Amino acid sequence: MSKGKRYSPEFKRELVDVVRRSQSSCRQVALEVGVNPNQLSRRVREAAAGAGKAFPGGGVPRDECLAMEWFKNRIDAKVVIETFRRGYNEVRPHSSLGQLTPVEFKRSLSTTNPDRAIF
Repeated sequence: MSKGKRYSPEFKRELVDVVRRSQSSCRQVALEVGVNPNQLSRRVREAAAGAGKAFPGGGVPRDECLAMEWFKNRIDAKVVIETFRRGYNEVRPHSSLGQLTPVEFKRSLSTTNPDRAIF
């Protein structure tokens, strides 16, 4: 049994926008483009409800990385994932840390209150 076709998140978002803007039904748009009408209908409902499930990559680091990248082989995957992980953990500001990167947060703790320093 074969799996269905894989479409990019951009393609899926564009189809949802086409359904929202057009006078055509969801089923008509799906059949014209050649996608499963039930899947498109579900995505349109989820997007309308504001559900984060409509499109992958809604804030989970693994999903964000995998939704953006294609890997040529395992070595390429390791390099890309490690680069993404470092950027996510060391460069990207976190709202839970007062918009500081984890490195800046660690540095601020160790310089402002040496007794509570994280090592």
